[in-house]
Amino acid sequence: LLIEQLSGRRIIYAVKQSPVINDATREDAIEAGLGPLVELIDNGTDAPGTVLPLCSATFCEAFDRADVVIAKGQANFETLNEADRDVHFLTQIKCAVIARHYGYGVGDWIVTTPSALARRNAYQGGLP
Repeated sequence: LLIEQLSGRRIIYAVKQSPVINDATREDAIEAGLGPLVELIDNGTDAPGTVLPLCSATFCEAFDRADVVIAKGQANFETLNEADRDVHFLTQIKCAVIARHYGYGVGDWIVTTPSALARRNAYQGGLP
């Protein structure tokens, strides 16, 4: 739905080059009808999440040059939360350790940024 609302803008949609846990592949994105709406690239690695030092130069350039980065899923949340740029996360908290650390419940859906999480933790007296 968000991608449809951004019609006419350049959207790069990154997927895994091959199946990893439950991450989307190019075939999944095409099957979901995203092919005509976005530019599909893979991140060049089979590691869970997005481990930037392992990603392809093509992916890293797109990541660095993007006006906005939206990362979905807990693995991306765990691997990109200290990236050297703003990343907006959409994820469901699936792990009790992550839930406790950030002050959420297991199963909660969050849309956040690392700076928002830091402010939340500071306000609640949690970890920086």
